[in-house]
Amino acid sequence: MRRTDDCFIEELVAETLSENVSSEQKKHEHDEARQTQGDYSANMKRVGMFYYAEEKLFSPFLLAGKVVSGVVVYVDESSQHGLIASLRQKVMQWSRDYFFIEVDEGSGIANTALINKIARRMRCYADAAQYCFAFALDGIKAGEAFLPSEQELEKVRVNLEEVNHALRQIKRADLFDDVYYLSSTTRTSGGAVRMNLFNGDVRCDVKNYVGHCVRPFMAF
Repeated sequence: MRRTDDCFIEELVAETLSENVSSEQKKHEHDEARQTQGDYSANMKRVGMFYYAEEKLFSPFLLAGKVVSGVVVYVDESSQHGLIASLRQKVMQWSRDYFFIEVDEGSGIANTALINKIARRMRCYADAAQYCFAFALDGIKAGEAFLPSEQELEKVRVNLEEVNHALRQIKRADLFDDVYYLSSTTRTSGGAVRMNLFNGDVRCDVKNYVGHCVRPFMAF
């Protein structure tokens, strides 16, 4: 039996967001420590680079004998942090039973963690978020990927031509198509945000609609 009590959901949201803040703080502290130790790679990351998850390696060209896991789709001003898109995409629904929840933390990692946690507690399906979190192909381990937010899909849209150019070099990779991609952002409790990366069109659709693409992302 599902629990739909608003107070219950609010408590879960607050609890999960608190955990996310703690996790982000630890990551920030870890990054500062690495910078202090001079442990960062001398090579600056850039859009279109190939990512090898098993070696945690970035390369501007394909490496013989190694399994490429994804392509860099966005890099921030530091040239050390950004987003990676996996090579696979799948047509599916956001949630087969609607799963009424409103989420917009701006971060796909935070959104996905929150969606999956509350879905488990409420015994609901959050198909897209659960698929991305469990994604384990091409050297990527379960728990490393997430369903990107609306803001993160927009970052890909800006670099779409360069990203698809890199994907074309990988025989088994799916290109980003002229279709709608689901995000982990919801503007209403019953609708999920979808975006067409070719024209930037953004809409909010019912969560159980099957016909939009889902693509797992990773952050670095």
